[in-house]
Amino acid sequence: MLAALSIGSALSHAAPGDETRPGQRDPEAKRPTRLTEAEAKKQAEAREASGPTIGQPAPEWSLQTPDGKTIKLSELRGKVVVMDFWASWCGPCIAAMPSMQRIHEKFKDQPVAVYGLNMSDTKDPVAFMKSKSVTYNLVVKAESAAKAYSVSGIPAFFIVDQAGNLLLSEVGYSPSHEATMIDVIIKALGSPPAPGAAAPAKGDNPSPPTDPAKPAVKPPGKPPGTPAAKPDAPATPAGTDPAKPNPVKPKPAKPKPDK
Repeated sequence: MLAALSIGSALSHAAPGDETRPGQRDPEAKRPTRLTEAEAKKQAEAREASGPTIGQPAPEWSLQTPDGKTIKLSELRGKVVVMDFWASWCGPCIAAMPSMQRIHEKFKDQPVAVYGLNMSDTKDPVAFMKSKSVTYNLVVKAESAAKAYSVSGIPAFFIVDQAGNLLLSEVGYSPSHEATMIDVIIKALGSPPAPGAAAPAKGDNPSPPTDPAKPAVKPPGKPPGTPAAKPDAPATPAGTDPAKPNPVKPKPAKPKPDK
């Protein structure tokens, strides 16, 4: 089942710079209404028609972390960026948090950045995320980004590839969204290497692969039954005929003693 909440006028009353302190609620702000599945789908279709287009550059945003550090979407080039627009008063947003945490943990050692974009909230988002045991990245006061992405209901999810192009746009929470997002992320990262297939170390000269259907080829040699070669005869001294035996030199005669 798809579940989402309309942010309606709550968004317009919670613009950046709102002085409403945590724990207070703007008395003029209307309480968000729960959307039916048909309404959420209708809003998603309207947002897709007027908002960013799949395959096109995702709208830039520049938001702050709770400790004041500025994060820009364009500075995350080279990573797959997963965005979740949420608020603490949004039940479907809370239901989606475990899925976002699992995605964060699954890809924590890869170039993937999961961001919760908190908006239209009066509670402390840091304390709220801590209470839910979620540890992915957080930026706050994301109303300007929500406007750029034509977000009219939350949670709203977007995935941006390494080049900054939009890959996915979803509104509302459904248990099936987690598998869909994981599939999109894996495809963006590229196919992982086959198990056990390790690249040869630098400097190695691996033997070419052999085809098990073909017998191994032995180096060329003499056919079977060929007698072994005889050792080479010793070199013949210069000036002799190898076809004739060497002549025997006569022994010199011994001198006869004088009588």
